[in-house]
Amino acid sequence: MLKILAGTAVPIDLTLALATFLSLAGISWKNRIFGAEEWFHRLRVTSLARAQRPDQVTDIGNNIFKIIKTSNIKKFGRYIGSSMEEDEMITVIGATGFTGTLIAQLLDKEQVPLRLTGRDRAKLDALGSSLSSNAEKIVLDVTDLSGLKTAIAGSDVVINCAGPFTTFGLKVAETVINAGVSYLDITGEQQYIAQVIERFNALAIKNECTAIPSCAFEYAMVDTAAAMMHQQLGGLTSIEATYFIEGMYTSRGTKRSIICALESPSFQLRNGTLTKIPGGESSPFPVDKNKTVQRFPFPGGEVYLLPLHIPIKNISTFLTAEASPAVLGLVSKIMPMIARTPLRKLIDLAIDHSDPVPKRTETKFKIFCKGSNANGTSSSTVEISGADPYYLTAKIVSQCAIALTKPGVPRGVISASMLSGFQFIQSITEAESVFWKQETL
Repeated sequence: MLKILAGTAVPIDLTLALATFLSLAGISWKNRIFGAEEWFHRLRVTSLARAQRPDQVTDIGNNIFKIIKTSNIKKFGRYIGSSMEEDEMITVIGATGFTGTLIAQLLDKEQVPLRLTGRDRAKLDALGSSLSSNAEKIVLDVTDLSGLKTAIAGSDVVINCAGPFTTFGLKVAETVINAGVSYLDITGEQQYIAQVIERFNALAIKNECTAIPSCAFEYAMVDTAAAMMHQQLGGLTSIEATYFIEGMYTSRGTKRSIICALESPSFQLRNGTLTKIPGGESSPFPVDKNKTVQRFPFPGGEVYLLPLHIPIKNISTFLTAEASPAVLGLVSKIMPMIARTPLRKLIDLAIDHSDPVPKRTETKFKIFCKGSNANGTSSSTVEISGADPYYLTAKIVSQCAIALTKPGVPRGVISASMLSGFQFIQSITEAESVFWKQETL
C-alpha cells in the first residue's frame, strides 16, 4: 500500500533525485504493478503544495537508503506514510489445476488484482474467460526459473498450487521468498513442510515477507484447534488429531502428492523428538456411538507446524479406514516400497487416467483433536465437521492471501493460525457451514 501522510512534505529536488535514481535502476514508469509514474506525480504535487511549510518536512534520509537497498517502491511507500493506495497483486501458480481454479474464482469474487499461471495456454484462456475481472495470464512451467522470476515480478503474494511439492515446490518457494514476496501453498507433504521451515524462515524474515506452507483445510484447522486448546488449557503439551473422511474423492494433484509423501520419511513427535512412524500399526477408533473404524498413523504436517507457535512435546496424527487391521498393515508396509520402485510409473499412469474432477461436494469429514496440558491434569477436545474439503482449502487460502497484503502480519515461515489468530480460520470455515465443538474434560 502506497500512501503519503497528511501534513508531510517532500522537497521537489528530493522528488527529482528519487525519480532519477529509479529511472537509472531500470524501473519502468509504465509498470502498473508498482504504479511509479502516478506515485511520483502525486508526490511532486504534494511537494509543490507544501514547499512553504518546512516545519512539516520529514527527515526521510534513512528511508531513501532503504529504497536504494531494496529498489522496491512499495516498501518505500510504506516507510513514508499513508493516504494513497495501490492495489495488491496476487499471483496463482498452477491456476488451471483443480484447487488452483477454485482459488482463482474466489479471488476474482473479491475483486483483487489477479495473475494466473499455468502450463496450458488454452486452459488459461478458458479460466480467464470465466472470470469477471481482466486477470493477467502467463504460460509457465515452474521448472523454468527464469520464467518463474518473470511471472512473480511485482506480486505481493504468490499462491503455489503446482505440486507435487516435494518435486517442484522448493525452488518455487525459494524464488518467491528471495524476491521478498509473501508465499503460501496447499501442500500436504510433511517433509516438504519441514524443508520450507528449515531453509527459508531466516530468509523470509530478512526479506520482510511471510511464508505459509500447507494452508490447506486439514492442517489449517488442526493448527487452529491446537491454538484454541493451548489458550484454554494455559499450555498444550500433547495433541492427537484423527481424520475421518467419508466419500474420499481426490484430484489428480492430491493423488500425486500422496505418492510423493509415501516416498519420504514419515515422523511424529514423541517427547520433543521426531520419531519414525512404524508401518503396520492400527487401532479401533469410535467415530460416534454407532460406528467404529480403524485408525492408523500418517505423516501430518502438524508435526512441524504446531511447534512454530506452541511449545508442544507430543504430536500424533491419524487417518481412518473401514478395513481390517490385517489389510491396513499390509497396505501401509507395501505402498511405500512400491512408491520407490519402477512400479511408480504404473501408478503415475493410473493417476493420469483418473477423473480430473473429483466429486468434491460428496466428501464429508470429521476431525477429532484431543489435547492435554503439561502435568496431564486437564485436557480438551475439539471436534470439527463439514464437507467439500477442496472448496474449504480454496476459501482459507484466498482469505489468507488477502490478509497477507495487509500491514502488521508476522514475518518468516508461519502456520495458518499464526497469521491473524485462530479466530480468523475458525470464522472463515464457520461461514462455510463447518461446525466446531470444543469441550474441556
